[in-house]
Amino acid sequence: SNLKLTNVLIADNSTNRWGGGFRNISGVPELLNVTIANNTAVNQSATTAMDLKTGYIPQIKNTVIFGTVTGDYTANYSMIQGNANFNNGNIASTSLTEVFTNPSSGNYTLKYGSTAVNAGSNALFPGLTADTKDVAGNVRVYNYDLGGIIDMGAYESTYTPITPTNGIVYVTPNGTGDGSSWADATSDLHSAMLAVGASKVFVAIGNYNVGVNSFIMKNGVEIYGGFD
Repeated sequence: SNLKLTNVLIADNSTNRWGGGFRNISGVPELLNVTIANNTAVNQSATTAMDLKTGYIPQIKNTVIFGTVTGDYTANYSMIQGNANFNNGNIASTSLTEVFTNPSSGNYTLKYGSTAVNAGSNALFPGLTADTKDVAGNVRVYNYDLGGIIDMGAYESTYTPITPTNGIVYVTPNGTGDGSSWADATSDLHSAMLAVGASKVFVAIGNYNVGVNSFIMKNGVEIYGGFD
């Protein structure tokens, strides 16, 4: 049977040969919500992340890979260093420190504002429900029942629950709070629209990244923009 990895972290490994993080020499493995980062292949620098033998093409889904990759693969809704094919929901890789919380200390959770957040595809994860967990045992999709979107990688991003005040959620481009006021605004416009108890969303002037998914409107929630 073919190898299937789901919610797996492969990081900080080293080899003197091929495939610092992953090596495949037969079969067609599936990597689903996997994070591969900070691995080394001392004498084979072209394979620090993955060494993939010809004729065996892994299926990579909702996955984040940093490092060099030798060989062919099929990727969907993934961030892979060196990959220039942004079809099928794939996005450009940035840097370890822009994606992960503290990779130098082995913390590969997704940092606030990471482009891997809400960038995966729920449809690629068989049997996904509101109770599905990530590698750390946290909920796999925040606000799943309200249209929440799965993150890329092994970890679902931590989040500050949106807290409406008198039914209003406040959103600014650089907000890091719970949305309860302008002083504690959130920058997560998508979650603000879906927040439990929200009837209005006040949005400050600025740019808001929609990622690879569209914003999902919710019946009964009014959205007001242009606040300065």
